Amino acid sequence: MEYIKDLVSVMGDGARKTINSIRFLPLLILLQALVSVLHYFVFGLFVIRGGLFGGILAALLRAALWSVYLYGLYHAVHGYKFGAQDLRAGTGAFFRDVYIAAFVLWIVQMLIGMIRIPYAGYLLLLVFSALPETIYLGRYAGFDNIRDSFEFLRENGYIWIPLTILMILLLERVSIGVSLIFPWFSGLIPNLLILFIIHSVLFGLFALFRGQLFRILYGSSIRKRRFMGKFR
Repeated sequence: MEYIKDLVSVMGDGARKTINSIRFLPLLILLQALVSVLHYFVFGLFVIRGGLFGGILAALLRAALWSVYLYGLYHAVHGYKFGAQDLRAGTGAFFRDVYIAAFVLWIVQMLIGMIRIPYAGYLLLLVFSALPETIYLGRYAGFDNIRDSFEFLRENGYIWIPLTILMILLLERVSIGVSLIFPWFSGLIPNLLILFIIHSVLFGLFALFRGQLFRILYGSSIRKRRFMGKFR
């Protein structure tokens, strides 16, 4: 019962903070579109060759693109303005942390692939689900972000993991096909455009909510929140 009360309380608080920052949703959608277009331009039209050099270059470019998105998300969650000049700064803001996290995930994926764990992709999403927020909202850097994300899950997994599962299910539902969700639109607008818009809106909303929720939960625990609640 205590856990349910805590879950309802922090979810409500996170929802209110997300509503207050909803004005930043267009920014996140634009950033996601920009990252997607650049990713397609670099990896789709100009296919990066394989090999060691190609793999390193691809990892560097992806880290820079994700760093830009996380930098915009950092501004949105904190309510800061984000201008065109921040795009350049964003490529390096979390570049090192994203690159290290991607490298660790790559090693883990290789190990899991060797032992063939069922549903390994979903398992990784859950185990490392707090890593993005730890990178752009946490107190540490580099490999310490991974340890910190595990510590966060240990304290708040009963809230964070169900939210992550809900996010995965909804986003995958969109990916199945827009005709399953909005069949009356299927003949009016190209499905790919509708999918991108719906996916971007949902992804942005989840990103904002996760960021606000992380700020509430980070460095806290149910015992601490219960104790602080007595003095409100």
